[in-house]
Amino acid sequence: MFSKKQKKNKKNEEQEQKKKTAQQWMPLADIENEFMFLKNGDIVCVLQIQPISLELLSQREKNNIIAAFSEELNGLDNSIQFFCIGRSVDLDSYLSFLNNKSQYESDFIRKQILRKFISNALEISKSGETTERRFYSLIKSKDEEEIKTKIYELQSQFVRAGLVTRVLKNDELLELVSLFTSSEMVSFEENRIDKSLAPVYMGGA
Repeated sequence: MFSKKQKKNKKNEEQEQKKKTAQQWMPLADIENEFMFLKNGDIVCVLQIQPISLELLSQREKNNIIAAFSEELNGLDNSIQFFCIGRSVDLDSYLSFLNNKSQYESDFIRKQILRKFISNALEISKSGETTERRFYSLIKSKDEEEIKTKIYELQSQFVRAGLVTRVLKNDELLELVSLFTSSEMVSFEENRIDKSLAPVYMGGA
């Protein structure tokens, strides 16, 4: 028979072992200076790509953008990785704004319109359809100076293709990692992965 103290110690040991196992599984060693340092010595930088709504463009504009992007991808000298993550959008602040606006609105018609907006937002929130898709590109190297050059060249290629990108900062990299490691996430601080696409590799070795 185990005493309560022994059972508690055994439980703590099991939890600590699980924690160590998870840490060993993660390839990430550190996040610093907008880089992710992996345990195998690789340095990774992440670019967020601003999506373009092709539905708002003419067919000619669509063809030009697709052709320019394809040309830039074909000219890549290094391997890069593209991936997309779907994440829940936080509507709490929007609903709070509408409720506050409705509370102090004196015009009857405007008040009714605001209540309709609130009702629609609540329905969307309950349906689980409040998901945005974010697009990223990963650049990898063994040397910091080399990866900085790769980032500059890749961003220039994206600009020529009509795409806007930016380098993720340390806190954003940490948040991105948490999307892959946490099972329950909501809104922008704690996000649950609803949909994700498999990574796509482009370029040479």
